[in-house]
Amino acid sequence: MKKFAFILLTATLFTACFSQEPEEATPETTEETTTTEEATEQPALTAESIRAEQEKADEISNAGDVDQCQTLKEPRIRQQCTNNSYLKLARQENDPKHCEPLEDEVLKQMCLSQIDSGEEL
Repeated sequence: MKKFAFILLTATLFTACFSQEPEEATPETTEETTTTEEATEQPALTAESIRAEQEKADEISNAGDVDQCQTLKEPRIRQQCTNNSYLKLARQENDPKHCEPLEDEVLKQMCLSQIDSGEEL
């Protein structure tokens, strides 16, 4: 499980840190919309805050506490935490119901097949 989680975590962090979203054309803004946008913008996460968030995600997923994952700010880390928590619960309880909430179909199938076969996740 640790090896799998490490590989999945590494891929997620690499994607989060180095992928760039294509820039969308932005419509002209008025002072009113700019003020609203400024009020809702969140500061970008720094490498240090991402590391801290990842450590928190690891603690949460090791405990299998899916609900606590929602407290994380970075969407990719939050999703990774959720996935790892469901995988942890599925393994601990040997219950495929914990595989069903996984959104990634490949991950879900891997989880289900390993629960059915009795292999360690």
